[in-house]
Amino acid sequence: MANAVDKEQIEMLSRWWNTYGKGIVIAILVALVLSLGWRYWVQSKENHRAKASLIYQALLSSAMVKKPSEMSLQLTELKTKFADTPYAGLGALLMARFDVEAKKYSEALTQLNWVIYSTNLNEFRQLARLGAAQILLEQKQWLQAQQMLQTVDDKTYQSLVDNLLGQIFMAQNEPEKARQAFVKAKAGFQQAGLSTSVIDMELNTVNF
Repeated sequence: MANAVDKEQIEMLSRWWNTYGKGIVIAILVALVLSLGWRYWVQSKENHRAKASLIYQALLSSAMVKKPSEMSLQLTELKTKFADTPYAGLGALLMARFDVEAKKYSEALTQLNWVIYSTNLNEFRQLARLGAAQILLEQKQWLQAQQMLQTVDDKTYQSLVDNLLGQIFMAQNEPEKARQAFVKAKAGFQQAGLSTSVIDMELNTVNF
């Protein structure tokens, strides 16, 4: 009798396995593959960013000892292989600063424009716009400088945008527009708890 019950249970288990078991195994295998795939993807992304970080550190080292040829090679690698990481944008901003210090303004603008149009980080794009507008102001390309600041990627930097616009208007001998821009900049600086001494000097110049 016991053997008959055992046999019946085995047959039931066999039928259940044939009906559901294979599907469960497949589901487990699929889940395992997805889990391993996700872990591999995460690890791959981490490795990718780690490699980009190493190249950026090398770029920093090259900048400290002023080796522009090495910097150019390292930055090219960041842009071509690691443009999806923050390090490519950081590298381009660093190179732009290096070019400005060397009075290579055209090259600096090229790097800043790359950041504006090739990175997806608003803060980097805004910093690049401010840097490019400052260069254009120094080159007396006032309209282009204004156009560069028309788009505000990161509102955190609105006060700096307003202050730079005030300087551009001053250079164009438009004191009223300059005053309005400086007033906005001062309000933003005060709200952020920052010193307004420089802006006060600019306002005094406008109001003189």
